[in-house]
Amino acid sequence: MSVQTLERPTTAPPKPAPRVKEPQRRWAFALAGVFGLAVLYHWLQSVGHVTPAVFTDELMFSELARSIASGDGLTVRGLGFPFPAIVPAVL
Repeated sequence: MSVQTLERPTTAPPKPAPRVKEPQRRWAFALAGVFGLAVLYHWLQSVGHVTPAVFTDELMFSELARSIASGDGLTVRGLGFPFPAIVPAVL
């Protein structure tokens, strides 16, 4: 004896589509916070240190440039200037 079955439509709701994960904003806020703290730290450190407006190497290289432009070679205040001292600037 065989039993006939009736196919009934299922009344279960359809499965929802898989959710696409949105990037977590916490990481962006954490990164912005670390950057802000670093900026604040460096700003506070710079307020406490007094530095000259013009550094001595800038003065030296401008004097050497003037002496080369005038045709005197590498001289500072009329005295010869050793060549190896200018190598870092040329490189």
